[in-house]
Amino acid sequence: MNTDATLELRNYCACVLACADLMRANGRYIQAEIDSFDLDESRMQQVAQVCDFLLEARWDLGTEVRELEELDVPAHDEAVRMRVERIHRWLGEGLPRLHALVQDLNAASKDRYLTGFAFVLVADCATKILQGFLSASEALELYRAAADRGVDA
Repeated sequence: MNTDATLELRNYCACVLACADLMRANGRYIQAEIDSFDLDESRMQQVAQVCDFLLEARWDLGTEVRELEELDVPAHDEAVRMRVERIHRWLGEGLPRLHALVQDLNAASKDRYLTGFAFVLVADCATKILQGFLSASEALELYRAAADRGVDA
């Protein structure tokens, strides 16, 4: 049965996976390039932690989306809604750490020239991830509205 909620749920899941793919791709890119910027040990650890989260998130979110899609209940069911909300919390969980890293690199770039390049790299990657998160957030709002209607359209 294709309800508005079912269609919006599919769209939301696609947006979540797209954002998770952006997280993984940008995490890999940061990992591959960051050694060339000569960061101090504490910043390297901070970068490593953020990248680990970005890389692991794809696996975790992919598993959650697959399990959500396998539920044999209507898309507007409370069990689906609860999982969707949990997935979205997880999707955004690492964003404060990514933001803190961008801020820290920005502040440090005023003292160390090469740190400025690291700042630009990480800020660019963060922007791409935030755009993906925004798309997922917009899709979430559409799903919520359709799920609130709860019946075939």
